[in-house]
Amino acid sequence: MFFSVLLPSYAVEAQNRCVDIVCENMQEAANLPFVVSISTAGPHGSGTGFVGEFGGKKYIVTNNHVVDAAIKVWVKRGKDSFWVETEKISRDRAADVALLSLPKEFENIPTAVLDERVAIGQQVYAIGDPFGMRSVTEGRITATDVWILQMYILTQTPLNPGNSGGPMINGDKKVVGIATAIISGANNVAFALPVQYLVKLFPRLVAEKIVRHATTDFMYFNASSVPPLFFEAQGLEYPPTQNRILVLSQSQNPNVDIRPGDTILKMNDSVITDAWTLEREIFFRYKPGEEVELTLMRNGQSLKRKIILSEFVIQYAPREGKGKEKE
Repeated sequence: MFFSVLLPSYAVEAQNRCVDIVCENMQEAANLPFVVSISTAGPHGSGTGFVGEFGGKKYIVTNNHVVDAAIKVWVKRGKDSFWVETEKISRDRAADVALLSLPKEFENIPTAVLDERVAIGQQVYAIGDPFGMRSVTEGRITATDVWILQMYILTQTPLNPGNSGGPMINGDKKVVGIATAIISGANNVAFALPVQYLVKLFPRLVAEKIVRHATTDFMYFNASSVPPLFFEAQGLEYPPTQNRILVLSQSQNPNVDIRPGDTILKMNDSVITDAWTLEREIFFRYKPGEEVELTLMRNGQSLKRKIILSEFVIQYAPREGKGKEKE
């Protein structure tokens, strides 16, 4: 049996108007002047970037994995322009961000406006050059606080190789993120670096040629995310009375007495109750080799341990295969 539903005329008009707005936004996004195409040699590759400004100076912002191994980098505006060689100014492998010099031919390009406000369900548009063709894809933000080695916005916006480093914009044509990676085999699961973290990184990107971030040499997690078997293996009560930060592995430094099952209460004088907050605090505030003091709880006893922070090292995933891939 076949059923049909007739919508009232005002509903049809509203639906068409909504589609028209989306199409109009996508058409305008495809022609935004601050978006640039990127091509590299040694090895050959492609990506996207956008013109940003910090401290009164303009730069081209992109993903580091687009240019990381490149011997030469070129940029161009639009399909009818010619390629212009540029240079890498600074790179941040852990955050996957790079700044390129702005060629004199591009000096009059307006800079992108950044917007740190994002929300679940917000409509966004990814602008990029997959397979060398300028395109715009549309989707919605599905999570705003995803920490996988670093902080990401999670979206259902389709991305392809060549989108990397391109801006993800909102309906006001403001950049809310940098299109960075996908999960292969998933249905439009895409990651974007939020601009609120780009803003935090800008001072170091401008001041340092190679930006390095810190981390600990042991693993920790929120207790609520740790399987019961871990508690059983460590002889700990489950469930714990509080959802604290639980140490999962021993420090690699034999002179530092930090053990699985320890609970982290403070770093220096700051009380920290969430593992992601601790990770972000270390990532953005400290450099490898710096010392911090942790206050721990072990078997009901409060302990203080000083640790030397290690370097946060990341290896980019290959384009083929399963898992989170750089695009």
